[in-house]
Amino acid sequence: MARAENKTMPRVEGGYLYAEPESFAVESEAWRQWLIGTIAFYYRSTVGTFTARKELRSGSWFWYAYRRHAGKLYKCYIGRSHEVTVE
Repeated sequence: MARAENKTMPRVEGGYLYAEPESFAVESEAWRQWLIGTIAFYYRSTVGTFTARKELRSGSWFWYAYRRHAGKLYKCYIGRSHEVTVE
């Protein structure tokens, strides 16, 4: 799995997605379309970072967040592409 510090991976920061060569607001229609066609990005904020990955489960795609803290890897369900928000 790619580490959250990977500078080549698309990132979400300050409410915007930065995916070279494009950038747009999170939760916009462009964001929704982009999520459907991608498999990973990382999120950075003042409280920390995590890597988001899309995984196939039971024939459907779901987003999960991965974060390593104090040497332990944590996984958290985010939702389907149409459910992913900044919150």
